[in-house]
Order: sequence, then C-alpha cells, then structure tokens
Amino acid sequence: MTKFKKIIPALCMLLISAVLMGTSTYAWFSMNTSVKATEMKVTAKSDAVFLQIINASDTFDATAQTSVKTNVAAKTVRPTNVYKTFNATNPTAFAGGSEFVFVSNYSKDPTDSTKAGEYTDVTADAKLLPNDENATKNVYTLISTYKIRLKPDTGAATAPGKLKVSGVAFHEDSATSGLQKAVSVLIVCGNFSVVYKQTETAGTFVATGDPALSADAFANTTGEEVKVYVFFDGDNAACTTNNIALDDTFSVDVTFNCNKD
Repeated sequence: MTKFKKIIPALCMLLISAVLMGTSTYAWFSMNTSVKATEMKVTAKSDAVFLQIINASDTFDATAQTSVKTNVAAKTVRPTNVYKTFNATNPTAFAGGSEFVFVSNYSKDPTDSTKAGEYTDVTADAKLLPNDENATKNVYTLISTYKIRLKPDTGAATAPGKLKVSGVAFHEDSATSGLQKAVSVLIVCGNFSVVYKQTETAGTFVATGDPALSADAFANTTGEEVKVYVFFDGDNAACTTNNIALDDTFSVDVTFNCNKD
C-alpha cells in the first residue's frame, strides 16, 4: 500500500545567514513509494525596513506587504536531490550559482538506506511549476515563486546590502520524527542559488552555496523573482520508506534580508 507524508514549507521572513552543509550516505524510498504533501502554506514575513514580498502572481502596492501566504496546491512527492551537473554514477556536487540538476533513485528494501543502481536525471520534471501544462510530471518538488523588491518609499536608491537568504528553520508546529532530517530547501534567484540541508542535529539547517541572491546591494524596485523548492533529500539516511509517518507534517521557515555585509 502506498504511504503518504505531509510537508509544509511555511514562513519566508525578510531577516540573517547560515553557511555550509553535507550528507554522505545514500537513502531512498523503496520503488513506487510516494509521499503526500498537503496543506502547503508558505508565508513570508519581514522585519526589514527595505523589503516587500508577494506571490509572483500578485501585484505590489503601497502597503507594507511583509507577509504573504502561498497559493500552491497540495501534491504527491518522491525523494530527489540537487547536484551541480548530472552523472548517472557520480554527479558533481552542488556549489550554488546557475547550475543545478535534480536526480532520482530508489531502494530495493523499505528497511534499507542504500540506493539501488544509477541516478536518473529528473531536472525537467522537478522544475515544472504548479501552473505549467505538464505540472503533474513534477512529483519531486514543491515550488513557490515570490517577488521581492526594495520598498519605493524608503528614500534609498539601494538597500544596505545584497539580497540574501538569512536562514532556514522548521516552524514551531513542524514534526520532529520520521523524515524530518531529509527535508531540504533550494532557493533560486536568477543566476544565484543556495541549498539548505540539516546537520547531524535535526532541525539545524546549513547552506551549500553563497546565501547572497544578488551581486551588489539590492536595488530592484519592480520585483526580483525568487523560487523556493522544498523536497525530501533521497541521499539522506533518514529518507527510507519505513520512516514515513502518515500524520507527520513539516513546516519550514525561510528568511531573507538585505543587511550590509
């Protein structure tokens, strides 16, 4: 019987930063196993004076717009992982920037944490947005798209510093067992990207790639597009079929700021 799991990317606050990560073990669900992602709620909140954030399909106005809920629907997802370039046996490690691919694999046994066989490149499907014609092919990631801009009434031509991901954390209502340590987040903005995974301490996310999402002090007044991908890292030892708990729900907070470096 197919089992399901809930995952919620939740708060995107506009605030300071994290660095480094790494997992070295392989772990995938047994073949044909999926997990259920429901009640998708991404909220963005900002304590920053300079930034506004909205869903990409919405329009900026003169109000603060420092908090926003996503309109992304629930979906079923399978484990995946992010690398820089694809190779069936030895893909290149993710390093930020504009290059990244998604891969898939599986385990032969629900109690076994070892991948079976070669990786499959699933990048094209994993990048499909909820409103794309073939969106149902994306069974790997939950994607929310935002626009972030410099507030027009600040009187400043630029923010104090670059637009940055300041951190990723589980929300207070998030599950703390099962697949928790496999929950991962990729943030992409133009030619910039950073992935957040957990250390050996569950709930502590660290970054691979530069958290900065702009080359210079942030100055976009029309809206910089930022995509947030939430996924289960199949290369994490916790990502096994037997770790699926039907009532687990994961809620992730992503924070941004534009503070001076």
